[in-house]
Parts: sequence; C-alpha cells; structure tokens
Amino acid sequence: MNKNNELAPKPHYFMSAIGIYICYAILSMAQIIISQYSSFFQNSWQTNLHGVSTVISMMGIGRLLTILFAGFLSDRFGRKPILLVGMSCTVIFFLGLILSRNVVAAAVFSLFLGFTNSFGDAAAYPALSEAFPEKSASMSSLVKAAMSLAQFVLPFIVAALPNAHMTLWLLIIAIVVDIVIVLFSRFAPQDKQEKSSEKTSVADSELQEKMVQRCLI
Repeated sequence: MNKNNELAPKPHYFMSAIGIYICYAILSMAQIIISQYSSFFQNSWQTNLHGVSTVISMMGIGRLLTILFAGFLSDRFGRKPILLVGMSCTVIFFLGLILSRNVVAAAVFSLFLGFTNSFGDAAAYPALSEAFPEKSASMSSLVKAAMSLAQFVLPFIVAALPNAHMTLWLLIIAIVVDIVIVLFSRFAPQDKQEKSSEKTSVADSELQEKMVQRCLI
C-alpha cells in the first residue's frame, strides 16, 4: 500500500505559485503607482502633494483594519478564497483611482489596497509553505524578488505611458488574468503540514522512549 502511494504522481502546485508571484508583482506596483503619477493624480483629484500623501497613508490604515482577522479567515475558509478576495480588492483599488474625482474618494479606495496586503499575506505565504514544505523559504523569497522586479520595471512604464489611467487599465487586465490563473490552480491541502508535524512529534517521542529504555537497561 505504501509502495503504491510512493509511485502515485504527486500533485503540482507551480501554477498556484506563479499566480501568487504575479499577484505580488502587481501589488508592489500598486503600492508605488500613486507616488509615480503624483502630478497626474494631483490634477485629477484637485489636490496637492499633501493630499496625495494622505491617500497613500490610507493603505496602511486598510492593512491595520484587516490584519487581525485575515489569518483567521485564511485558516477557516482556505488559502485560495482569501487570496482571491485580496486580488479582488486590488481591482477595486485600481478602479477607484480611475473613477475618483477628489481626494476623499481616492482615500477610501486606497483602503482596499491595504485589504489586499493583509489577505494576501494571510493566504499566499501559508499556501507556498504547504505546497512546497521542503523549500518553503526559497519559494517565499521569490515573492520579494517578484515585487522588487516589478518596482524596478514600473518607472519605465510610467515614462512610456504618462497617462496613469492607461497604466491602471493595463494593471486591471493583468490582475483579472491572474485571478483566472489562481481560480483554476490547485492549492495544497491545509492539513498537510499539520500531519507531517504530527508524524515528526510521534517519531521524536518514540526515539525518546527508546533512549530511556536503553538507559534503564
């Protein structure tokens, strides 16, 4: 029976990892897009640099509002649904930047990027650890690599597309495609690591018992 399990093909979770990396690449662009198009948004929202800074600071407020229960929701409903919720918040954020005509509306929509950050962290990192338990550190570090690469590329996009709305629409298309990728990707079961840790603890306890028995003998 154990031999059959060993010979059985293991599920591949690389598509889910790719979806996560794309998600964080877009998230990193979203975090700096307002500052990159500061002059454009000042004219669009009829405000000054202080108003733009206020909109940017609302991202942190949005993260604080959701970070306390995002992990619970991820454990309760699963990694994929919570990740999709976070990605949907990114779409709302981008659309909000396009539709906002004043700094108050933009600040409200900026909260949604903070929601994305909380839900993404609560779902993406555990999903990578569960899918790749033997190389979870390496897979998680690639998230930062994707973010750094995206933030390096964005200034060149800004130089090529001075209209922020065009860039936002391109990012919306990208995140929608990524939502489809994640939606049809396979995620590892959440109890995978729990079972392995249980096996490890049982093995450790058995080893300790054997050592005690040898000492007694």
